[in-house]
Amino acid sequence: TIYAFLRSHFADVDSRNERIVNEESLVSFAIARARRRVGSRAATGGELWRLVCETARRCFRAAALREAGLRVDEWVHFGLLQASAPSQSAVHLVNRCLRRELGHSPNLIHDILSV
Repeated sequence: TIYAFLRSHFADVDSRNERIVNEESLVSFAIARARRRVGSRAATGGELWRLVCETARRCFRAAALREAGLRVDEWVHFGLLQASAPSQSAVHLVNRCLRRELGHSPNLIHDILSV
């Protein structure tokens, strides 16, 4: 299922099994994955690596709903939302509402995904 795929992908990024991913971990994962794909064809420190880093940072900022980092349920939520939202404006609106509600109900995303 898509849930299993997204959870598995989160586990790949969370290689130390800390159950939380910070921005630095996601950037490191993206760089390592890109290096495996392009090999020695691209010089380290070049524009490709800056682009990979910036893309990973933006992805993290869009996905993380808490300052502490990104948990698996938020990762799954982000993946599902990216695949199904009618627009980026809708994504921002949903996430803004969720950020506010998570202060009152920290398990809200888990509860929603468990339904």
